[in-house]
Amino acid sequence: MNNKKQGFTLIELMVVIALITLLASVILASVRTAGAKGRDAARRENLSAVKLALELRFNELNNYPTVGNETTPWTDAGVSSALTAYLPGGTPKDPLDPTWHAPYYRSDGSVYSIKMEYENGDICKTGGSGVDPAWFDGAELCEK
Repeated sequence: MNNKKQGFTLIELMVVIALITLLASVILASVRTAGAKGRDAARRENLSAVKLALELRFNELNNYPTVGNETTPWTDAGVSSALTAYLPGGTPKDPLDPTWHAPYYRSDGSVYSIKMEYENGDICKTGGSGVDPAWFDGAELCEK
């Protein structure tokens, strides 16, 4: 008589389920990181577009849009309307949410500075012909 049963033992099934769970968690973590990096790349492109628009305006009018407040987002009506001619697609918005981590802009007309915050929490500042080091205290230069 043959009493051998065919199939998997409970231990074998539990090991397979544990391995599948581990692989799924690694893949999900990678996908989340890739999404954040992609949105940060879009933020850098938006920053480049705004910087180019600011420089084009400066070359034409010999000044940057003036904003003395470090809590003014670049989507502010005064800044975005001053750049309308140089940003045909409109002022770039954040890829995740237009109100989330909005880059902040400050200018005295002769220099400007933009503070950018990425999803991982890194903060940097950038500018055109010069960034006043006192503006956006604590933020390092993006161009490092």
